[in-house]
Amino acid sequence: SLLRSVDFLTGGFPAVYGDKMSSVFDMTLVDGNRELNNFDLNANVAGFGALIDGPTFDGGSMVVSARRGFFDIITSVMNKPASPEYYDFVGKTTYDLDENNRMSIVGFYYLDKISKSGNTQESQAISKYNYLNRDDYGSAAGVNWRSLISNRVYTLTTLSFSGNGWITRQGIESNPSLAGEEIRENSYALKNETVIQIASSLELKGGVQLHLLDSRHTTWKPADTTRRGEIIPASSISYLPQVSNKTAFFLQDTWKPLSFVSVTTGLRYDLFSF
Repeated sequence: SLLRSVDFLTGGFPAVYGDKMSSVFDMTLVDGNRELNNFDLNANVAGFGALIDGPTFDGGSMVVSARRGFFDIITSVMNKPASPEYYDFVGKTTYDLDENNRMSIVGFYYLDKISKSGNTQESQAISKYNYLNRDDYGSAAGVNWRSLISNRVYTLTTLSFSGNGWITRQGIESNPSLAGEEIRENSYALKNETVIQIASSLELKGGVQLHLLDSRHTTWKPADTTRRGEIIPASSISYLPQVSNKTAFFLQDTWKPLSFVSVTTGLRYDLFSF
């Protein structure tokens, strides 16, 4: 499996996630095998893919996974090409700088593609265009540096990027991009946290986070004519806000009075420029 652990939080977030509004999905990837090369092909109802992991230079490791959905292939054979083409890629490489410092690089990318050509009775009622293309995409990449200060203290510094968006194009055979919409949002972040194991049952964590947010929204339409013969000129509208930022400081402690009980308290301060 590519995942080491998955935590899904729907409320009562720890201070480190205090700026989230609805839920938190925290995934941790496994490290690659440092001794043997492995290659795995897999297929299930969602699609098929491959996973490769093994050692790299100087004792490091890597793990790479790529997948493709096949619902679009099935629907094309049935002459009903409605399902999206789906692709995703995940990779991680880990390297020990020395006995107290470890660096890892993680990357993720996905793409959903929907294409339609020709008209049906249902589609004509919704849109006058007989060509539709839509790409939904997202990516993330990060560099993690974990440094062991002592047997009870370590720091984790993360520099990361995440982005997502979509592009929709509609038109006719001679011009398939007559109308459309493009939306994207990119986030750049730097986070540092320090963890102190005060006792076997008590952990203290504190840190700082810096974020830059960049978003874009553009729509365009061709010239048109109303039923009364009035001409509507072509238009293009762009929403290009300034790059915004937010800064956060947090402090939290976790106490485990029993092996199956943990109590977490924390404080957090967020400063937003928007």
